[in-house]
Amino acid sequence: MSSRYGTMTKSPEAMETDTRGLPLLTPRTREKWMDRERPERPEEKNNMTMTTVQMVNSMLGSGILSFPYVLSETGIVLSAILLIMFAYLNYAVNIMLLETGAHVGMKTGDQSHIIATALKSEFAGRLMDLCIAVMAFGSLLSYFNVMGNLGADLFKSTRPPDIGFNTYPGTIVITGILLSPFCFYRAYGDIAYVSLISWSLIFLTTIIIVVKGIAGHNSIPWWPSTPLAPIAMFGNFAFATSNQYVVHEAYASMRAELRENMGSIVTTQISLGVTLLTLMGLGGVAAVGADNLSTNIIDTLSLHPLLNKLLRIWTIFHLMMYIPNDFIIMRLYGCRYFDLNPLQIPFPRYVALTSILLAIPAILMAAIPRPDVTGAFELVITLTGDIPVAIGVFLLPLLAFKRRVLDNLPIDGPSFTPESLFPYARQWHVSFYFLLVLTLITLFVAPIVVLYDFATDCNRRTCASYGSS
Repeated sequence: MSSRYGTMTKSPEAMETDTRGLPLLTPRTREKWMDRERPERPEEKNNMTMTTVQMVNSMLGSGILSFPYVLSETGIVLSAILLIMFAYLNYAVNIMLLETGAHVGMKTGDQSHIIATALKSEFAGRLMDLCIAVMAFGSLLSYFNVMGNLGADLFKSTRPPDIGFNTYPGTIVITGILLSPFCFYRAYGDIAYVSLISWSLIFLTTIIIVVKGIAGHNSIPWWPSTPLAPIAMFGNFAFATSNQYVVHEAYASMRAELRENMGSIVTTQISLGVTLLTLMGLGGVAAVGADNLSTNIIDTLSLHPLLNKLLRIWTIFHLMMYIPNDFIIMRLYGCRYFDLNPLQIPFPRYVALTSILLAIPAILMAAIPRPDVTGAFELVITLTGDIPVAIGVFLLPLLAFKRRVLDNLPIDGPSFTPESLFPYARQWHVSFYFLLVLTLITLFVAPIVVLYDFATDCNRRTCASYGSS
């Protein structure tokens, strides 16, 4: 069967109709936007190491830079519990997505088509496309925010006048231009080595902050700063540990003979990601102190002037290498929403589309007044984690898994995947309901607390004070 975006294994389920009696995911005619001579699916070329690195890099993003602040607000005890819970959510949903794809006969297919087919609802597929595109767009806003903030401070320390590229918006424009060539890659798997550079830079940043933390001797709080702080931080945990939206693209970009190892890759990448988040959180609080943190650890870190400049430079380069990751995901799911395949868009239209999509978040973030940068950064990350991630990355995959796999799995029988961490079906049944509750709290309760906290800070102090300890 041929989907909107790629050739899938033919499945009787894929031919079922929706409530209108139409075949699910019937392609629209967009011939001007499609070059049928181009490949429909990514090239199968990545090995296990590069796939693991790419998935870890997709998980971390700029969420890792706010993790010291998250830990200072939530405390060690509840931070550890929430991190374990959301890491478990990452592992389970990745496995569920792969298994759902296999059950509908399209394990290497596009994710939203798999969800739509499993739930027998084209609306579900389009909702996933929209949520993940919005999530990636929110991520891009936060990355440009950090680069503009760090870059402006860096340039101002070396060039006195606050004009041109020395300003916050000027820095965003320059970094956007410099990173733009990497955004013209068409497929997620094409930027594996760019992801390796990005991951290496954030790894170095984490090590420096850990060393500074060991020397800092600041105390780390055991308990939350306020009773509602852990719930307010749900979005941060969701944002910092989610990458389920790339699992099928990563799987499709792997060499076919290595795909049987995807389960171990999922386990390895979440283990590496959680380790780095933990080190960054503990090191950042110990280095700066819980009372002095903002949502971006680099802003509040006190180092030797030369080392401080170097740390800002390679944090900016980390984000410049990371932005293509989420940009390609945003463009992919955004195109899918409109029945387009970015791999097949003719070159002139592809260049125009990519240029416009990259310019939009840069211009929006450059328009935010510099004094409000910190508060905007925290609000974007938190709400991005709460709403679109909860729907598109957690809720829809969970419902699709239950409909297509779990409802057909006897609770007292063996697991569908003998090599998974859970050998018994009962463990997956319990996991589903536990993760569903966690998802609903993230979706409905956490955003209310976040908006209340933001409004309170705006009224009592300034909007920029949101996200400051």
